[in-house]
Amino acid sequence: MNRTKDPLLLLASLSWHNIHLKPANFLTLLKKYKKYQFSIADTWKYLPSHLQERLKVKPHWWKDSIEQLTWSIKQNIQFTYPGHHHYPCSLIRDLNYSPLLSYIGKPLNQETSPLLAVVGSRKPSIDSLNWMDATLGPVIKQNHINCISGGAQGIDQHSHQISIRNNTPTIAVIPTGFKNIYPHSFQSYIKAIEKSGGSIVSLFSPNMPLFKYNFHKRNWLIASLSTHVLMIVGQKKSGSLLTASLGLQLNKEVGTIPQAPWSVFSGNIELIKQGSQILSTKDDLSTWLKFSSH
Repeated sequence: MNRTKDPLLLLASLSWHNIHLKPANFLTLLKKYKKYQFSIADTWKYLPSHLQERLKVKPHWWKDSIEQLTWSIKQNIQFTYPGHHHYPCSLIRDLNYSPLLSYIGKPLNQETSPLLAVVGSRKPSIDSLNWMDATLGPVIKQNHINCISGGAQGIDQHSHQISIRNNTPTIAVIPTGFKNIYPHSFQSYIKAIEKSGGSIVSLFSPNMPLFKYNFHKRNWLIASLSTHVLMIVGQKKSGSLLTASLGLQLNKEVGTIPQAPWSVFSGNIELIKQGSQILSTKDDLSTWLKFSSH
């Protein structure tokens, strides 16, 4: 079958058009399609009532999906969705909708544990980067820890660099589609991440540009996929603190490095107040990573 016209993949692309089905509802839609073999153009009739009008006013949504899927497949981009064997179970448990995931590289491994999310400031201190090299790097190498981060400048990209240097897989979740990779500097990491056995993941359509709310969705995905969330440094109002706080909400193991009260990175202190584990040494990290929230 021509994958661009695979009806299950087309139905999964509803999330690209802001039709957010809960996982149970999406799986029900797939069952209905397999039973009735309805026309893709009539999909709106099989949605929950509150979504029917929203899709009905987009009669050509599936044509747009075919165009974007065609481009993606030519770029060797792969896909997974609820009901597909590579779709992470944690997303069905943690998210209230069913995003179609596109990725380059290795399929997401549901058995990867621990999977360490490393988050932090785009403008970190030199000390924090040195701590990552001297403390986090050896623990990742010795324990073969897979990491996940967001590809942003600063802590995210340094985390990916450490994994690449230590020949351990790293996952990067980007806040855009693959036609508009952000930040531009991240493009130089893609081949090295693939070579490391990792992957680059997006929950957006290939054409999706950068919008502020994309970061929120990206952060949810990182928190859900991980078993552990480590915030290196973050300000009190930052995406890094949001991701770590989401980790606490989702009952993940969350840790951070203590900071001075007068530090600009007061988000670390806030996270400790919320109940995160205090980490500072290699032994701290190794012990903490042995506890899995799954």
